[in-house]
Amino acid sequence: MGRVATTEDYVGPLVFLASDASAFITGQILHVDGGWTIKGDFPSMADYSFETDRRRG
Repeated sequence: MGRVATTEDYVGPLVFLASDASAFITGQILHVDGGWTIKGDFPSMADYSFETDRRRG
C-alpha cells in the first residue's frame, strides 16, 4: 500500500476476528500491514512525521 496504517485499517480485521465468521480459525498470524511483511522491505522511518499523525488523530 505504500503508506502507514490508519486506525480505520484495523477495524475490518478486528470485527472479523470478533465475529462468528472466524470461529474455525486457530493458530494463525494475521498481518494487517498493507503488504509490508510479504514484500520484506519496510519503509524508513527516518523522515516520518509523527507530528502529522498526532494532528490527524
